[in-house]
Amino acid sequence: MKSAFKLGDGKDDVFPAHLEALINNTIMDRWKLLVTVGGSVDISDYPLECDLLCCVALSIALEEGFRLDERHLTSGFDIRVLRDLKHMPPFRVPNKTYRINLTLPIVVDMQFTILVDPVCGDTSIIQFMAVGKTAVSKMVEIVSQSSIAIQNPKYIHVINQACAKFYDMKSLSSVIRTVFDEVKRKVLSDHDVVVPASFIGLPEEVKKYLFKYLGPKDFLAVTSSSACLHNQFAHDEELWRYYLKRDMKIGDIAGVNPLQAYKAWFRRGPQEGRRSNLTAPQTQATSSRPVRSISELSSTSTPTTASQRSQPRSTGSAEWEF
Repeated sequence: MKSAFKLGDGKDDVFPAHLEALINNTIMDRWKLLVTVGGSVDISDYPLECDLLCCVALSIALEEGFRLDERHLTSGFDIRVLRDLKHMPPFRVPNKTYRINLTLPIVVDMQFTILVDPVCGDTSIIQFMAVGKTAVSKMVEIVSQSSIAIQNPKYIHVINQACAKFYDMKSLSSVIRTVFDEVKRKVLSDHDVVVPASFIGLPEEVKKYLFKYLGPKDFLAVTSSSACLHNQFAHDEELWRYYLKRDMKIGDIAGVNPLQAYKAWFRRGPQEGRRSNLTAPQTQATSSRPVRSISELSSTSTPTTASQRSQPRSTGSAEWEF
């Protein structure tokens, strides 16, 4: 199975290595409690679904820049923090709920807490709160909090007390991540903390807007710099459809894979177009004529001009090259 750096990257069945290891170790620890007689924790009071939700919530929190301890005081995503996460911290509390305490290195004198409460058989409440002290009374107060209800059967299928299967991990991680993002934005805004800008952190529609100013060569170079960008945009049909319309002047391409069509057009285009970055102004200057129909792309006939016949074909191992 392919791996990913962060939850939500790639396909629904792709798990980051750190989450997979954390879940396996948590299930093994749970199994030891099940077979232990007279242990300090009655594991039957703690549903397996909530154990797994805690694993997912903690992984997302660490990806978002929260920390369990002071070993790594970095901000934002740090793969070292996730690789060091082998086992869950003590997270089962006596009242049949779950609690995980975190810190945020860029904000001092603030504690963050994940609470998971199995309110009924099929529903769990995940709550995330920021707790601080007032400047006058030194009393603890909740600065910000956010919560969400998770329908357990929608995302987790329990086979037995030590075995379960996830459904639609990408959707589950997305809804849980909104809980952390909401609290984090509120706290950073209240403390006037400026986080360094990150292109990956921009909204999807903003990234697509910026990608449309690039030629395909630069677009592929940018998306190849990050597994997250590659998985999300490298084969995005909306962007490649835009490039087709911009560079090839084709209006209706319904039923045609835009990426494959662009590859076919690129192979048949003039050599000057291949050397260029294939932006709209350059293409207009170098292209001999726009392709008028998709059927022309599938034609295997050789170029008609002597200069085109004399151009050598690419023999590289890549499927296509710029």
